[in-house]
Amino acid sequence: MPAHEESTTINSTIDIENTTEVEVSNKQKRSTNFSREEDVCIVSAWLHISKDAIRGSDQTSTRFCKRIYDQFVINCGQRVHTEQSIKQRWHDINAKCAKLISYLK
Repeated sequence: MPAHEESTTINSTIDIENTTEVEVSNKQKRSTNFSREEDVCIVSAWLHISKDAIRGSDQTSTRFCKRIYDQFVINCGQRVHTEQSIKQRWHDINAKCAKLISYLK
């Protein structure tokens, strides 16, 4: 080893025996399935927010989804589902409705 380089040793230990809980995974747990009433609340919230003449289309998609989630909580009175799960459920409902409409034409 050249004279100008120094060797540094770092000692680190983890006391696993005294640890009561170890997190193995960062995966989120799945929420419960949506009920028919919750589906109605999602659709109602989407209609209420999308027909708002004051805000209209002058809002970001993030803000729009947040307002739908807030309206969902007001309509259903619960916070069992996350904002992301509400958004995904709306996309599923919307896709199924579009498919039904295409069959009816």
